[in-house]
Amino acid sequence: RGKVDQVLNFSGFVVDSPQVDLAEVVEAPETFWGHGTMDPAIPYALAVKGRSRLAAAEIGVWTADHNGGHIIAPAELEAAVDWVSQRASGTTPA
Repeated sequence: RGKVDQVLNFSGFVVDSPQVDLAEVVEAPETFWGHGTMDPAIPYALAVKGRSRLAAAEIGVWTADHNGGHIIAPAELEAAVDWVSQRASGTTPA
């Protein structure tokens, strides 16, 4: 199997389950995480909680939040494209 180097997450969350133990992740992919602060489908609080869990497991997370709901905002998409482009060129995203 191939290794996943990067993950794009738009308005997602990390499952809070004993079966999802982030401490067991040996080679975690870097993660871009965009989320709307007014998301009615997946509340922003779940993004904050998930990001905290990833950070505690020393998984790199880059964020791009917007004031919208459960959408991919243009600025969020632009940030994701920039993030992937920087990773592909070997530079570290800011």
